Amino acid sequence: PAPDMVLRVCEACGVAPERAVVVGDSPADLRMGRAAGAGLVVGVLTGVGGEKDLAPLADRVIGSVEELLAR
Repeated sequence: PAPDMVLRVCEACGVAPERAVVVGDSPADLRMGRAAGAGLVVGVLTGVGGEKDLAPLADRVIGSVEELLAR
């Protein structure tokens, strides 16, 4: 997947891609984050992708986005 969406958000927010986090629930989301050069790519298991699909593409895999709020 093309990195355009991540790069546009980073530009609009004034954040360098390497300082951004991409959180996604599909392999396509995680590939997009990698293509954009995101500093951290997180897979979430509450969507369409399973751990077997997401783990090889992610820096971290979490069970739910709620885990992000707990920190």
